[in-house]
Amino acid sequence: MAEDMIDTVADHLVAERLAEHHTAQDAPWAWLAAAEPYRLRFGHEFATFTHFTPGLLAALARHPVTGGLLVAADDDPSAVDDLAEATAIANLPELTLADRTSYRDALLRLYRKLPLRARDVTGGEVLCVGPEREGRQLAEDLGALPRGRSLTPSAKRISLDGGILVGMSALPGETPYRHCAIIDGVVASGATVMALMQALPRGVERVTLLTAQSTAAGARSILRYGELLGLRTQVVVGVVSGVLDSSFYAHDEHDPDRLVLGDVGDTISGLSAGGTP
Repeated sequence: MAEDMIDTVADHLVAERLAEHHTAQDAPWAWLAAAEPYRLRFGHEFATFTHFTPGLLAALARHPVTGGLLVAADDDPSAVDDLAEATAIANLPELTLADRTSYRDALLRLYRKLPLRARDVTGGEVLCVGPEREGRQLAEDLGALPRGRSLTPSAKRISLDGGILVGMSALPGETPYRHCAIIDGVVASGATVMALMQALPRGVERVTLLTAQSTAAGARSILRYGELLGLRTQVVVGVVSGVLDSSFYAHDEHDPDRLVLGDVGDTISGLSAGGTP
């Protein structure tokens, strides 16, 4: 009992801190070295880096948060069926074009069942962000990247010291928009979304994340991180499922060898637009 109380206090103290954040010009050498293979392989020029230690990720994931989470599956059980279809495809040994298309279509059905639809959220005076790769492609398929007020930054999670380093391409320094809508494929630890939130242009006061699937830990982390950043944050998700492994990847609650959705970017890369939003 005493040990549990100590852990709770320690979590609370750690979860009161933001992740260490640097521009590429003043980032520690070890961060730049860890990111260099990704820069060379994918051609990303990272402008900022944000490092989530394993202790911070664990504390954020356990931090109690009330409100801010909307889940499609709570009111529409068919969302669970859509996720199950995509999960089955993600775990096939090889994927055909038809498999990849069915996977993408299942994800889009999940977005269209969200309590807040993408085109409704991104209409009006809203800054819309679809991170490369899958966030941008899914947002385009959903008609949620309006010209003139959309950003598609490159974001890459990189393993570092047992935690996650997120490299992010350049974003504007400020924006006239107070509300930012982020469309991303899936949420495991939430590190990429949290790093994006920390790097958003000055002026943003409210964030709405739309995603097909999230772990409970990832959703809690994002909501808590929004509180720390002073952002009114809402997570709108199709299905909450999966657990994190020691590398902060999501897998099935009952089978550690079974992926929830795998690499969404690789799976849907190059597919044509997914029909009418």
